[in-house]
Amino acid sequence: MGSVVMLTGHNGQVVERYEYDVYGVAYNGKFDHGLAGIGGNPYGFTGKRYEPEMGFYSFAFRDYNPRSMQWMTEDPVKDGLNWYQYCESDPVNWVDLWGLLKRGNIKYRLVKSNIEKGLLDLTKDKEEITKDDIKRAAEIVAEEMTDKELDVILKSKTEEKVATSIKIAERIEKKLDEDPETDIPDPERAKGDQGYTPQPGDKEILDKMKSEFKSEIDKLTGEPKC
Repeated sequence: MGSVVMLTGHNGQVVERYEYDVYGVAYNGKFDHGLAGIGGNPYGFTGKRYEPEMGFYSFAFRDYNPRSMQWMTEDPVKDGLNWYQYCESDPVNWVDLWGLLKRGNIKYRLVKSNIEKGLLDLTKDKEEITKDDIKRAAEIVAEEMTDKELDVILKSKTEEKVATSIKIAERIEKKLDEDPETDIPDPERAKGDQGYTPQPGDKEILDKMKSEFKSEIDKLTGEPKC
């Protein structure tokens, strides 16, 4: 779910490792007051910035205290019954990346793994797209999917998974073209759908995925090339 797990030096050596409990409290003795690493890295649980003076993580829409396991302000979209509770006290099965809506953590990871495997199965003779590109492409697509789309992917065959992934990649690119500065989701989106978070280089990765796999998927699914 995007948590920082290690910090490396200039030569790639590991200078700090990070471990967290399910609510985001860091442990193993290498952290200042639980979360800020000695290497100066301010990012931790779910990739969010930690404020050591206050003891909370700064999410897009509100702040979170991992020790109290509570959000510090009420849910902007008022999801569920308790608007301060983190993931309804079930962070093993749910994750909230924005401070808005929980989504199925296990389901997301399973879908991401399914998409990554589907892409890897079709890359045996390809040189233009790397395994790291494929891993990030799977993350991008899985992040953008709604809960309904996640369910569909889990029931699909390999070629259908990849074909759906390409269509979602095209949807993401359209959004980026319309508003490339947007990096947080609309709080009015469908429940459970928090959306994709843009990162540098993602558009190039999506372009590679489309160019490498679209013609093959068109043949497998019987759809004409565009």
